[in-house]
Amino acid sequence: MRILKKLVINMSLVALGLALSLVIGEISIRWLGLYEFPEERFIQEDPELGWSHIPNKEGYWTVGNRRIHVKINSKGLRDKEYSYEKKKDNFRILVLGDSFTEGFQVPLEDTFVKILEGELNKGAGTFEAINCGFSGVGTDYELQFFRSEGYKYDPDLVVLAFFPNDIYENYRSKAVLQNKDAPLEYQRTGWITDLKHFLASHSSAYNYLGLALPRYLPWLAELLMKAGLLSYQPIDDASGVIQSHYLVFEEEYGPEWERAWDVTRFLIAELKKEVEKQGAKLAVIAIPFQIQVENKAESVLSKRGRKHRRWDLDKPDRILASFLENNEVPFLNLLPYFRDAATR
Repeated sequence: MRILKKLVINMSLVALGLALSLVIGEISIRWLGLYEFPEERFIQEDPELGWSHIPNKEGYWTVGNRRIHVKINSKGLRDKEYSYEKKKDNFRILVLGDSFTEGFQVPLEDTFVKILEGELNKGAGTFEAINCGFSGVGTDYELQFFRSEGYKYDPDLVVLAFFPNDIYENYRSKAVLQNKDAPLEYQRTGWITDLKHFLASHSSAYNYLGLALPRYLPWLAELLMKAGLLSYQPIDDASGVIQSHYLVFEEEYGPEWERAWDVTRFLIAELKKEVEKQGAKLAVIAIPFQIQVENKAESVLSKRGRKHRRWDLDKPDRILASFLENNEVPFLNLLPYFRDAATR
């Protein structure tokens, strides 16, 4: 009994010490201003998707000294209102993507989805381009969105806006390689998932660690992410991209990056099946990292423990292009166009 009593006391002391450390950490990070929640919150927990926009939410997104007006429509999209039912002669395009597609950093009419819609409607026919972008997610989220919501719009064409950090994001859904019916990252349930959602919505310390650890202690971040205790939450659009994402440009991949690519290929193949099941076609565009456009691999990637590595800034696009060609998916790689524009 004495041993048991001593064990209970020691465990209680450890728990108390941990709780006090968490409280002190939370207070310190808020006091130092290391992480602040946006003035307006546009996302909520979602039972099917994990996260989604708050329907009919309207407010301002702060970008530096600018405040961008943002309005979410009644179906949770950062776009004008669209009914599920498509008019007879309309050609409807559904655009899936992350923050580049969502475009909170610019007015709605300046997002590439709306520019696309406007340019197409200068010619013959009537086109609708619907913005289904959501910040901080990968192809696993976009697949689940189409399965649960996107198909309802009866699109003729689905465009997947792919960003190289999607490969890193997709690795979290690696269980689908063993079992195609395994839940994707955003479908998972349980007390750990509920706790992470709660902390992402309320804790500055949790969000700060989710952004800071991958930058400064990537090995610790990877351990915590593998254990399911830490994830990059889409509460805020991070100022900068976490360092681990840049490893997609290494000349030689380790086994985990090879597996991340396997997950990505599987997810795109599944999305193609879902899209074609609805009588539509899938196409993919590749949005480049800034360092790809400016060819600044050494100056950016050789920092914080990334020295003595060899980089290939075109590698992700070559891998993606080869896979899509083999699967007969139209592909537009924007990198050459951005590089050409950068020289001018």
